[in-house]
Amino acid sequence: MKEELILSAASQQPAHFPHTDYTMALLQYAALHHSIEESKLNEIRNEMQRIAAERAYAFSSGKCSAVTRRQAESLFACLFCQLDAALLEMHSDELAMEALRTQPLSRLLEAGLMRSLDLYTKAKEHFRHAYLRMKPFQTAFFSGLLPDFEKFCTQYDARFQSGDSEIGFTYPLFGEKPVAEKGILGIFRYYQSLDYEADILCCFPSEAVQAFMKRYAKLYLTSPAAIAENIAELVFRHHITSLLAGDTACTPDVTSKQIADVEALYLHSTPQQLLSDIETAIQNQPYMQSETSCRYLKQVLPGLADAMFNRIQRNAFSGWFAHCKD
Repeated sequence: MKEELILSAASQQPAHFPHTDYTMALLQYAALHHSIEESKLNEIRNEMQRIAAERAYAFSSGKCSAVTRRQAESLFACLFCQLDAALLEMHSDELAMEALRTQPLSRLLEAGLMRSLDLYTKAKEHFRHAYLRMKPFQTAFFSGLLPDFEKFCTQYDARFQSGDSEIGFTYPLFGEKPVAEKGILGIFRYYQSLDYEADILCCFPSEAVQAFMKRYAKLYLTSPAAIAENIAELVFRHHITSLLAGDTACTPDVTSKQIADVEALYLHSTPQQLLSDIETAIQNQPYMQSETSCRYLKQVLPGLADAMFNRIQRNAFSGWFAHCKD
C-alpha cells in the first residue's frame, strides 16, 4: 500500500518542469500538491512584494517607490527571471524545490542576480564569437541581428531588465528550435546556440561552403547574401544525407542518387532508427571533436531527424535540399 502511494505521488510530478517560467511552475506545483507549506509560500509572496518595492526605489534613483503598472510588471518579471537563473543552475527540479522550501528568497535572488550578470557578459562573448566565425558565410539574414545586439550591449541593465527581452530571435536555430527561456536566460541561450552552430559550420571547408551557397543562390536567382535560411543547418542537412548514403567526407555536397538512396532506405523505417544512424554516421566527423558541438548536436538532432523522417514519409524529401551536385 505504501509503495502504491509513493508511485501515485511520483506520477503526479512532471519529469521535468518547463524552463519557461520555471520558478512559477515550481511554486504552482508546490501550492497544488503541498510540496511547500502554505506559510512558506506566503512568506515568498510577501518577500517578493517587499523586494520589488526596494527595486522600484533603486530604479528611480531613490526618488520614489511608486512605479507605473508596466514598470511593476517588468520588475516582477525581472525578479522571477533571476530566480529562474538561480534555480535552473542547480540542474535538478528536486534541488530547486528544496531551495525554495528552505532558503531565504533574498539569497536566491542575490544568486540569480549574479548569475544574470554573468550570463549578460557571456551572451555578448558568444555573439561576438559567432559573428566573427560567420563572416565568410554571412547573409543579410544573419547580419540583421547586429542592431539588436548593439542595443543589448548599450541599453540592457541586468539588474532591472533580467526578465525583459527585446532581442528578436529572427535568425532560426537548428531545426527552428524555439528558445524556451525568457529574458537574459533566453538571450544567452540564443547567442550561445548561434556560437555553437558557427563552430560546427567552420569545420567544413570554407571554399566548399561558399561554393555551395553560390549554387543555392543561383538556383533561386538571388545572391548568397540574400539566402533566408540558417546556413549551418542547410549545410548540415546535406552533409548528413551524404553520410547516410555512404560518403564519409565532411562536405556540404550531396547528389540526387544519394538523396534517392536515403529516401528509399528510411521510407519504411522509424524516426528512432534514423536518429540512431545519424548519430553513428557523424561520430568521426571533425565537429564531434568539440565537447560543446557534441552536446549541442545531441539536443538538436532529434528534431532534425524528425523533420527529415516526416519529409521522407510525405514524399517531400527532395525539397529539403538547396541543390544537388550532379
